[in-house]
Amino acid sequence: MLERSGFDVRVADSLPEASQWLREAEPEVLLVFAPEQGLPPEAGSLVRRLVAARCVLVGAGTAGLGDAASRVHAIPPADASDLTIFAEIIRAHTRGVQEQDWHRRRAVETGRLRRRIRALAEVRELCLRMFSTLDLRRAMEDLAAEMRGLLGACPAAIFVYDETDEHLVLEARSASDAQGLDVALEATTLAQRIYSTCEGCGEAVWTRDGDWAAATIAAQGQIHGVILSRFPADHDQCDLYQEIMLTTASAAAHVIRVCRDYEAASHKAEHLHELVELGQSINAITDLQTVMDTVVSSASRLTGAKRSSLMLIEEQTQTLRIGAAIGVPHEIIDSTRVPVGSRIAGLVAETGRAILANHHTTVPAGGIANDPSQYDSSSFLSVPLSIRGRVVGVLNLSNKMPDPEFTRTDEEVASLLGSHAAVAIENASLYSNLMELAATDGLTGLYNHQHFFAQLRASVNFARRTRQPLAVVLLDIDHFKRVNDTHGHAQGDKVLRAMSAIVRRTARAEDVAARYGGEEFAVILPNTTANGAVLLGERIRARVAALHFEHRGQVFQLTISAGVADLADDIGTRVLVDRADRALYRSKRDGRDRLSVFDPQLDGE
Repeated sequence: MLERSGFDVRVADSLPEASQWLREAEPEVLLVFAPEQGLPPEAGSLVRRLVAARCVLVGAGTAGLGDAASRVHAIPPADASDLTIFAEIIRAHTRGVQEQDWHRRRAVETGRLRRRIRALAEVRELCLRMFSTLDLRRAMEDLAAEMRGLLGACPAAIFVYDETDEHLVLEARSASDAQGLDVALEATTLAQRIYSTCEGCGEAVWTRDGDWAAATIAAQGQIHGVILSRFPADHDQCDLYQEIMLTTASAAAHVIRVCRDYEAASHKAEHLHELVELGQSINAITDLQTVMDTVVSSASRLTGAKRSSLMLIEEQTQTLRIGAAIGVPHEIIDSTRVPVGSRIAGLVAETGRAILANHHTTVPAGGIANDPSQYDSSSFLSVPLSIRGRVVGVLNLSNKMPDPEFTRTDEEVASLLGSHAAVAIENASLYSNLMELAATDGLTGLYNHQHFFAQLRASVNFARRTRQPLAVVLLDIDHFKRVNDTHGHAQGDKVLRAMSAIVRRTARAEDVAARYGGEEFAVILPNTTANGAVLLGERIRARVAALHFEHRGQVFQLTISAGVADLADDIGTRVLVDRADRALYRSKRDGRDRLSVFDPQLDGE
């Protein structure tokens, strides 16, 4: 019967013989015939080894087996038939097989648990490394490289949502070879579809799609991207695979949020630092045009605006005029006049509040939309230049690149820049006014004697460099002392103001008119010959002669004498003025009320 059972059965007639069998081989069942009187205590250790080897004891009791007695297949001598022995052999074999299967399953589960603990420990170390950097690209590249090892050599790719361009961007991948991960088309399309499907999910979600597995990079109600990996259908650790991807996806969402917040804070800090330095630098600039040019270029650089303009308010007309601009055609700069309260810039000037309009047709009540044909984008930002509650101008920004629209951060930066600009503009204007006062005659409003010579030196140098002609006209009111003595100094001042008005009105925009001293006036005429200066002098003389003054019922008129000299190659500024003065003296000598041109033979040189 034992031979027909099919089991590997060994038979021993004594315990020593059984011990010998165990040393030589490991049979499936060991059948031991032992004495009827049970086993001595010193045989217990041997019997326990026999029990572990699935032994059947025939004719032996369980005395001396201790705790192993319940597992011993012991057959009393009275029951030791062939059938009973065979049945016990079957039971011993079955029990052994069950124990082997249990140990095998436990070994498998223990191995999986150890792999899970090891993998999660690696995930923890990976997350700590990711959290330690503020460089988003570096963090994502580290994540992609490590995930291939964590996922059992399965390649992975990480897609991050670009908030500016509003689409997924492949930020990092763990394989670049053709056999690793084809991210060119299939993976990108799949990632975009998963992102769109899970866009409303606030936390990380794991999903399967054929041979692909994906986890959304999401946290706190916002999805930032997708982790995508090849995932064979017969993978034996799906739960661990899913846990790894979800854990790393949640960590990646935190890293993306922190890196973006840090980047935004860094940009803001850089802008604020640059604004502080810019405020200090422009406040030291005394030329108004330079201040405006600096503000416009800085605003464009800080906000990304390709078109910008700075407009100042003209107090008398209450209109805005462009003082400096970038990206604006010259004809628009010259012709633009915006009444305060009209259009976007006019509303900002009137209310003193910034306007951020991301559609040109969206303008607060009372305003008129800007012409959209003049702009490349639909976003427009206008901020006031205010100082002590008074608006002095408006800073306009449009055509933002590469972003399509201005943000509240841009508005904050532009407003801070506008505050600095308003102070700098007022300082430059005050400085210009002081310089104007220092160079201007208080009675007539014309330039004074000192400024006349400063301008003449500059004009002479320019004429010599450009080889252009230059002339000077000196004018003197005839018998002016008689006016003061007869009609009083108040009437004399009135005569001087009238004379200065005629000179200012008759001179060209490029000419420099000045009160030379007392009742004498002078005009510098750039790019003008002596003949041209004669024409100007004669027009002034004729207009003065046509004036009528009245004082206490008496009407009186005036005449003037004039002298003209032009620039020669061998003379300086003093000689040029001296020649004009000599010609003036000749006009006086010859009877007054006339104009003379310097002549070396007639004027004694």
